[in-house]
Amino acid sequence: MVGIQPGTKDDFRVVLSGEILATLLAPIKPDGSFEFPMVLQGTYIERVAPRGMEAAAAARPRTASENVIRVTDRDLTAIAIAR
Repeated sequence: MVGIQPGTKDDFRVVLSGEILATLLAPIKPDGSFEFPMVLQGTYIERVAPRGMEAAAAARPRTASENVIRVTDRDLTAIAIAR
């Protein structure tokens, strides 16, 4: 996770929104990684939101600069998010 101050990772969540499934949230681990288990194949928008603001982040319209992720396999790694 790039752009989040050390020691503040607990204040943020990674928000995954897609066309098929409900919005998913994941905490950011101390090493900056995060995980969404059991995600179906599809296209998703990934955002970082302060704790308590996850629903607002998921509801806002997509912008051209946001992360779009295409899940085509069970394991998808090496995705970097800059905040």
